[in-house]
Amino acid sequence: MKRFWLASAMASVVLGSGVAYAQVTGFPTKAIRYSTWLARAFDSCTPSGLTVVSPTNLPSGGCFATQSDPLPPPGGSNPAGATMTFGRLDVRRFPGTGGQGKVKLLAFGMQNGQRVKVRLTLRTTRSGVGTKNPTKSNQLVTFQDVTVDCPVGPTNCFVANPRGVVLGSILLDQCLSQNSQPTGLAKQNVEILDAEVVNCDDGNVVARPGILN
Repeated sequence: MKRFWLASAMASVVLGSGVAYAQVTGFPTKAIRYSTWLARAFDSCTPSGLTVVSPTNLPSGGCFATQSDPLPPPGGSNPAGATMTFGRLDVRRFPGTGGQGKVKLLAFGMQNGQRVKVRLTLRTTRSGVGTKNPTKSNQLVTFQDVTVDCPVGPTNCFVANPRGVVLGSILLDQCLSQNSQPTGLAKQNVEILDAEVVNCDDGNVVARPGILN
């Protein structure tokens, strides 16, 4: 059974667990996997006069839907536009004892050769940290939020095969290293504040966590 855990209303993967450990740090006892379905990404809306008249159970103001990363025209003649029928994103503790972490993307319905990457915003809290100013040992420290692309560079992106399927994975500590971030941020209490699938060719967002309801 897949389990989903929330820390302070945000997804969190704990790469090191145990009841006694959690009692000392305040971390949850278990958070093995962050797993989400992906919804198509649309641009945000600032209503500016458009009035919605039906259905009646909607807000009265809205915007005509737009996508910075547009759907391709018939025949797929726009190589920069990314299609998607459905997809899933997983960030999990890896190996079983924790430490490195792993990011996995599975998506269907993309164009042959389409290149995408995962963008994560993370907040890490580590225990057993030594500090100066003030000088202390064995402290619980939260580090500044970081945003990382997994993987980095268009030549390293996940590529759709001729059937339009993307199946890619990368270690979380490798993502951090490729983005010039310390690899230690992959360990212990790792909150996932934001997640996006990004088109490597134009830099626009293709999909975000969500549901089709």
